[in-house]
Amino acid sequence: QELAVKLAMLGRNLPESKYAEWIGCFWESLTREWQDFDRYRMNKYLKLVRIQTAEMFHSLRESSYDADLAKAIMGEMRAPGGPLHLASASGVALVLANFWWQEFKVEMDAAEPPAPVMLALLDPWAELLAHSPQDHVRTRITELLDAVPVQFAKELAAKAMGVGAQPKLKQPNRTALYALVDS
Repeated sequence: QELAVKLAMLGRNLPESKYAEWIGCFWESLTREWQDFDRYRMNKYLKLVRIQTAEMFHSLRESSYDADLAKAIMGEMRAPGGPLHLASASGVALVLANFWWQEFKVEMDAAEPPAPVMLALLDPWAELLAHSPQDHVRTRITELLDAVPVQFAKELAAKAMGVGAQPKLKQPNRTALYALVDS
């Protein structure tokens, strides 16, 4: 656990302009190696994901929820090789979904992000829901998005309607997005 904390806190030693790149490198490396991790030590990797997720949210709050930083971080996470990119979104994305609100709530209790920042953080999840061919990934992302704090539900519903209106979406994806609006 100590190593996981030290690794996650490395980002604090970087200038803010490099933080998103650090996040991208971290998640890309973890995502690339995820399937080869020793299953007997998986609890250590799960702890690393949780601690890094908590640190990421802490850094966002410390930056006063800078919208550009939030967009840059999520851009890195949805980039090729990132955990929220369609080609690699399964293992790490599912683990992230498990910890997302638990860790973000700690920072939201101290200071709530503005709606545009929250949408920047949720946008990759909505896009992944729109395009994932895997039922279990859609189910877990739907659970994550259903748990959005009520004060951001209207913005998420508008996003889900917009993404769901894309003409080339498959019906299960469209149905999952529209179900967010009804919930």
